[in-house]
Amino acid sequence: MIGILHHNEQMPCLLCQSEAREFEADYLHCPNCDLRFLNPARHLGREEESARYDLHLNHSEDPAYQRFVSPAVELIKARISPPTLGLDFGCGADSAVIRLLRDANYEINAYDPLYFPNENVLQKKYGFIVATEVLEHLHRPVEVLQRLKDMLEPDGALVLMTHIYSEKINFSTWYYRRDPTHVAFYSAKTFKWIEKRFAFQSLEIHGDRTIWLQAR
Repeated sequence: MIGILHHNEQMPCLLCQSEAREFEADYLHCPNCDLRFLNPARHLGREEESARYDLHLNHSEDPAYQRFVSPAVELIKARISPPTLGLDFGCGADSAVIRLLRDANYEINAYDPLYFPNENVLQKKYGFIVATEVLEHLHRPVEVLQRLKDMLEPDGALVLMTHIYSEKINFSTWYYRRDPTHVAFYSAKTFKWIEKRFAFQSLEIHGDRTIWLQAR
């Protein structure tokens, strides 16, 4: 059982397993991959976490929700021709990504451990995989990222959305860390580490939230 940190205590990084040090109460920073993460002892239990997700009021026909995911959707539409098979990983109860891409004649499967726990779709290969607002929730990100990479076709794309941390952000007052289900925070340096660790061909960061990782 992982306990509460004492001052300057170390703990293995959730992502790269290097030694991370406390940098703010209950949060640690890894100097190797630059991940910032919540002490696992402070993670919500599964029932509490599920109850929080049920409060998310995302509807696929909501124009605001569609605008929010549009950076990822528009990148896919610009670079990958339909009807390429894709996967929305961690799609939630009602995915605007799926709605918009199916409307554009893409084939796209849904997977979510709570709402669409169909393990069969995880046995397929995909021309692209989308994961919007997923990474920050992962307790074991390296395992999930490896699985996603393994599901990509050669030259396939992993398209991620998460609010990217930068030094300009005041972490102590940052809105993104106020959600108790957000346990990991990634910087541009973190994504460069991910690119190298999982042998992606290239990395692109668009704005402060959209990441494109191209497989070989």
